[in-house]
Amino acid sequence: MNKVIKDLEYYAGLPYTIILEKYDDQGGYWVARVAELPFCMIHGNTPGEALKDIEEIKMDWIRSNLEEGHPIPEPVDHNFSGEIRVRMPPTLHRFISDRAMIEEVSLNQFMVMALARAVGYPEYENKIKSNTAIEFRYEPNNSRGLIVTEGKRKYRK
Repeated sequence: MNKVIKDLEYYAGLPYTIILEKYDDQGGYWVARVAELPFCMIHGNTPGEALKDIEEIKMDWIRSNLEEGHPIPEPVDHNFSGEIRVRMPPTLHRFISDRAMIEEVSLNQFMVMALARAVGYPEYENKIKSNTAIEFRYEPNNSRGLIVTEGKRKYRK
């Protein structure tokens, strides 16, 4: 039986997930982090700089944790089906259902677009028909429910 030696070379060859994020504070900078390795991150002035430096930081992180005898997390192969189950308050369900109806898209499509927009996923930018010129105000203690204001017209859902 062949035993795999889990040394620096072994971990260096694993497909770790690198996350690159832009921050706009303090003049703007980029942060690269290894998702599976806690606190393994570096910032740079450009995406390329951050990505180049994260490889060295990753190796230093693994080396020091091996020397200290700490466990090294390995990447997990996630099989993303594209389906999730979400639980939410009924009031939120109604709110987003009404918004999807106003946007003339399915509830599923509206939720995908809203999530994509929230995380900056570029494929869904500017896909919603209206430009959020509609104001929503939910009054839970009021039997009128959701009040939608569009321009000067007001109507109740």
